[in-house]
Amino acid sequence: AIAEPAADQEFRGARLQNVRDNIYTNHGVEVVSLSQSGAAWAAGLRAGDVIVEVNRQAIADLDAFNASTSAESSPSSNRVTTALTVIRDGRQILLFLS
Repeated sequence: AIAEPAADQEFRGARLQNVRDNIYTNHGVEVVSLSQSGAAWAAGLRAGDVIVEVNRQAIADLDAFNASTSAESSPSSNRVTTALTVIRDGRQILLFLS
């Protein structure tokens, strides 16, 4: 049997899924829930937020998000902070995770 790709995933204490039925955007990844002890919560990410860009690069879905964030953590990347562009209640905000 072919394994289905995970419908959701964990990123620094946040559970994410591909965005569905959001009135503000049809691309990106939605924050389903968070651990209040995780880096995502500390950076200001909240349930219901939709991440639409990683370091100013638009992301369409979890695959694109994973590619962007794994490039971040590769040894050749000396970037220490990840910038997430988030849509919350129709407003775009920028959050930084270090």
